[in-house]
Amino acid sequence: MKKLSVVILYLISGTTLAMTTANLSKQTFTCNGVRIENSTVESNLTDYCNNVVVKDETQIISGQNAMRLRGSDQIDEDDVDPTVLNLRTVNFTADGGVKMACYYKNSTLKKCKYTPSTIKTTDKPQASK
Repeated sequence: MKKLSVVILYLISGTTLAMTTANLSKQTFTCNGVRIENSTVESNLTDYCNNVVVKDETQIISGQNAMRLRGSDQIDEDDVDPTVLNLRTVNFTADGGVKMACYYKNSTLKKCKYTPSTIKTTDKPQASK
């Protein structure tokens, strides 16, 4: 029973973590006909793609370490203008059932990943009409 559980866990984790980085200048991915490019903003993905899940995270890079603070401690910032990173991960399903995840840093697209097993490619030439 333990071996079966380990095998099932291995298969599930192997398929969910197997994503390939997309080269958006060479590969074409679309959501409802709208092409995903290096300049695509987050709102285009949330508006045009299916099954969208957005995860936000804010990190303060400079300033005091928040891990050592207690409720009675005063917070004195060393840095008047702290460096704040706004990180956002957008998981969605593109056209053709391709599952993708795009990563934004301060509202700038950094990279997109996709699950290669869901892409349907054909080597047959398309007949022109």
